[in-house]
Amino acid sequence: GPRPTERLIGLERMGEKLARAIRPAVEPIARARVSVTAEPLEMRSFQDWQDQQPEFSALTLFRLRPLRGGMLVQIDADFIAALVEIFYGGAPGAVVKRKPGDFSASEELLLNRLLDKISYILASHWNEVTPVELALAARETNIAHLPFLRGEEMVVVQKFTLSAGVQPTTISVL
Repeated sequence: GPRPTERLIGLERMGEKLARAIRPAVEPIARARVSVTAEPLEMRSFQDWQDQQPEFSALTLFRLRPLRGGMLVQIDADFIAALVEIFYGGAPGAVVKRKPGDFSASEELLLNRLLDKISYILASHWNEVTPVELALAARETNIAHLPFLRGEEMVVVQKFTLSAGVQPTTISVL
């Protein structure tokens, strides 16, 4: 995607710090060493990003009070299923294809644990820049049902690639 403008360099630096903070948050759940890489920022229309999303994934919308707008965290459903598999004694790093349908109770619990950790990390890093409070606004599994932005609005996408001890996946933050 297109490279960010110079004023987004601070966000890119924050992305690298977030990647370092996400690793120790995920490792206890994954029961393995995990590599987390902050990918280069992308500026694109929300519609363009939305068109590339799977039909089913974990989408969590946060308000950043007192700022206007919000932050969307997208986590792949198969990654959640793989972490649940590990939790119940499966081999770390095994590739899991989850069955279609809503998240199971175990997947919801694990997703909530992961989101608690990730939202805490995001809030603490944002607070180094400007005082914000993250408030859960919506949880959804289909991007079409999420009241986030109009399609033509521009978003900054920060992707984190997780690999090594886990099923390779990407967590996106908009």
